Amino acid sequence: MNQLKVRNYLEAATNLAILLVAALVIGAYAASYIAKRYYRQPDGLHKGKTIQPILGQDYANASRTLLIALNPQCGYCNESIPFYREIIRARGTSSQSIRIIAVSQIPPPDMKQYLQEKHLDVDAVAEVNFPDLNIQATPTMILVDNNGNVLDFWIGKLSTDDEQQVLKTTG
Repeated sequence: MNQLKVRNYLEAATNLAILLVAALVIGAYAASYIAKRYYRQPDGLHKGKTIQPILGQDYANASRTLLIALNPQCGYCNESIPFYREIIRARGTSSQSIRIIAVSQIPPPDMKQYLQEKHLDVDAVAEVNFPDLNIQATPTMILVDNNGNVLDFWIGKLSTDDEQQVLKTTG
């Protein structure tokens, strides 16, 4: 009879544990669903929105400008260097006027040295405060027109498909 009681307690405890785990999984899923549904996008980059001018740079100097926000300490930035070289090469064969500016929060002399070491030949280097341009992470690329209106933007290390889209958009 003792074994029967123990067995019943074990079955009840097991069933209760399964129900608790199921409730936790369903609760986590529901919380995630609700959070996504009611999540407001923070102020940040938006197509069509005008971004602040960069001191010493004029977007009107080209029909389009590609801003590449980099941090030399960022692993994803460093992994993306070959792709940035490809953009620069592709831009060289394009008939459209596109300017490439490397932006960073570090002083321009340090950034220029970093770019030389990485063999990135950009048109200009500018020191900016990333939040002023709504840049929340590096690497970030922002394509703007001659008025500073955001045409497109890409954040982080890009997939091969995204890289091809960037090349089509900027090339």
